[in-house]
Amino acid sequence: AGSRLAQRLAQQVPPLRPNQNSLPRSLEGEHTMATVAVAAPCFGALRCDAEFDRGFRSITPRRVERRAAFDIGSGTTKLLVAEVDVEAKRCVRVVFTRERPVLYGVDARRTGGRLSEDVQQEGLAVLRSLLQDAEKAQAHTVVGVATEVFRRTSNGSEYVARISEELGLPVRVVDQSVEALLGFRTAGAISKIPESELVMWDCGGGSFQLVASPPAGGEQLRMHLGAFGDAVVTAMLVEMQGRSFAAKQSPNPVSNKEACDLISLLLERLPTAPSWLKGSQGVVAIGGRNSMFFLLADMVNSGVCDAFV
Repeated sequence: AGSRLAQRLAQQVPPLRPNQNSLPRSLEGEHTMATVAVAAPCFGALRCDAEFDRGFRSITPRRVERRAAFDIGSGTTKLLVAEVDVEAKRCVRVVFTRERPVLYGVDARRTGGRLSEDVQQEGLAVLRSLLQDAEKAQAHTVVGVATEVFRRTSNGSEYVARISEELGLPVRVVDQSVEALLGFRTAGAISKIPESELVMWDCGGGSFQLVASPPAGGEQLRMHLGAFGDAVVTAMLVEMQGRSFAAKQSPNPVSNKEACDLISLLLERLPTAPSWLKGSQGVVAIGGRNSMFFLLADMVNSGVCDAFV
């Protein structure tokens, strides 16, 4: 994954290690690491590492650019501004990060598979505000990616084109395999797990991805993908309760029977888990505020349960 520059200097510079402490506190907790993944295609970066910055400063002059990346998801829009070493293709320092809720996925389910004018206007307003944040952070380049809801709505591509036309923000709708690759790069950037042992598990609003390194002698990443994100599953539960998701987006309170019925339905519909997941140790979870990972963390912190299972 290293650049040619890094390879040439491999004998002169100590091995680089992902430094989780180099990420600002705003990336912990409420901000999802998926935003860092969005930076990968824009930045050509696999790592945000202050140690890297220190190690290379005295060896060779570098061209560092400040760039902004937008992740437009099914339920949240995220912005990341970072300084990027263009030659080494690495993120040197995270400058600014912010996320704002825009419920594209909920809106699409309510309207039968289209993005309403109301949610489009809301999304444009949020992006306009975040672009102002990027400008204040003195980002020289901006780019965006859009994920699951824009792949499956009938006017998703039209809305993405509208973003580019009205706001001047170039946005690309990425397929699920590219989304999975970005998540895997994020997991490698923020963890100390060797890539050969790494498994990335991304729980988004509209889909999920599990990715592992290639098998011995292989070149292709192993991927397990599905269209059951937390917003999709929430909608399934509300409809199982006999209510309209368009009228009520929360399933609470949920009975034990309803929870068990939902699990049974998911087991019927989810794709069969691949054998390479068995025995995984180096798992890095990526998810937003409503993902199962955050919900379980809240339960542990509140004392509802004792430990992760």
